[in-house]
Amino acid sequence: MPDKSGYYMLNERDNFDIDADGFIYFMRDCDMAFICNPNNPTGRVVKRADLLKIAQAAHGLKCYLVVDEAFIDFLPENSVVAEVENNPYLIVLRSMTKFYALSGLRLGYGIFPPQITKIMQEYKQPWTVNTLAQRAAIAALNDTAYAEETFRVMLQEKQFMEDGFGRLGAQYIPASANYYLIKLDKAKSIIAALRDKGILVRDCSNFTGLDESYIRVAVKSHRDNTILLEELSKLCRG
Repeated sequence: MPDKSGYYMLNERDNFDIDADGFIYFMRDCDMAFICNPNNPTGRVVKRADLLKIAQAAHGLKCYLVVDEAFIDFLPENSVVAEVENNPYLIVLRSMTKFYALSGLRLGYGIFPPQITKIMQEYKQPWTVNTLAQRAAIAALNDTAYAEETFRVMLQEKQFMEDGFGRLGAQYIPASANYYLIKLDKAKSIIAALRDKGILVRDCSNFTGLDESYIRVAVKSHRDNTILLEELSKLCRG
């Protein structure tokens, strides 16, 4: 249920999953609602069928639904990009910086209903995506071998990470994306100790509904994942 600040609060006992019917109820008093799919920082995905149900309800309620699909390339079958054409209240945001590791180019885009596009063109900044970023994006989208290898590595390394969390006795949320929300005692001190070793993890204490015991870690190369788990093991034992 939404709280007074306008947030739709999720429950840890449900792995912080979004309930479609509950979210639709929440939208009744909204002009615009946002869903991050997969969710951040949990990595949980809203199945396409549930998201379409929410989008259809948003249309009926005349509430704009903004779906942030920054990490959807890890689960492309759940994207609702193709539905924007048929729903004037659906907006989808995409990013090239996650799956394709182009963060330095700050490259992203949106898919908007025509009436929204016209309004945005009137108010947007005069510059858009630069030529180098455009060329990099086209090259990335055409590199099917990279995508196939990424899926293979992610499947393998996610299992490695989950096995490591199990050995640590760390509570984690099973994730569909390339990151995990984990819960640790002394998380604040662990974050600082990892930083001193050049390992940056996400302090999640500033996410509404989470406390100082939560951190988000990324799934990276096998070497990097091994180093992270080894350091976490030392710190959790200490």
